Amino acid sequence: MKHHWFYLKWYLLKRSRSPLQGFTMLEVLAALMISFAFLMGTLNALAITALMQVKAERQAQASYWIQQDLENVRSGASSYPYNSAQCGTMDT
Repeated sequence: MKHHWFYLKWYLLKRSRSPLQGFTMLEVLAALMISFAFLMGTLNALAITALMQVKAERQAQASYWIQQDLENVRSGASSYPYNSAQCGTMDT
């Protein structure tokens, strides 16, 4: 593991150059790869968030429709005449 530090130190010393030389192609490529990975992760998170929001809206709408149907059934049942003497018979 110590030899890695030696090579890193050697590379940094060797790399000392004038400020007008700019970056090497490898450094630019590494920066682009890191930026691309970060951008893809961010866009993926945004896409997942949008899908989850649509799913939540659909579930809320379905819950609302079920609630409305249940209230309609209850109001219909409360207005239906109930005769306890005929309870359990099929005569109409």
